[in-house]
Amino acid sequence: MKRILLLAFSCVVAGCVDAGDDPLYLEAHAGDYVVLTRENSGSGFGYLRKSDMKILVQVLDRNRDGVPDEIIYSSLGQDSSKEVTVVDYDFDGQADERRHADSKVEIWYENSWHEIINEDQAQSIEIEGKRRPVSQVRYGHLKVEQ
Repeated sequence: MKRILLLAFSCVVAGCVDAGDDPLYLEAHAGDYVVLTRENSGSGFGYLRKSDMKILVQVLDRNRDGVPDEIIYSSLGQDSSKEVTVVDYDFDGQADERRHADSKVEIWYENSWHEIINEDQAQSIEIEGKRRPVSQVRYGHLKVEQ
């Protein structure tokens, strides 16, 4: 992670290469990877695989106060064959949401992962046989209702 942040910092300090068709974006190349950031937005950056431009890591400053608020990254799941996208909503080191390649979504709640159940246009999780409603809050974040 330190290398990614250092590369992004270098991109900002050194002045990145113009991204071509969209002059609002700046990019820096490092081997098989690209760091892409929106010029003067202050809202974060993406770390992409050059071969398919797949976003591997995004660091976001949602409220633009200069402090990262959210990190989204992709990795291989437990069986090492399917990709999982992980979201840490408040950049505190605890993953809050996992999105699996098969459309399954899980949320971290009360020290364990719970699969989101989509039923009748509503979302919920099940804890000890009881359903707990889940709602979407700002930026699409999921929250278990009390």
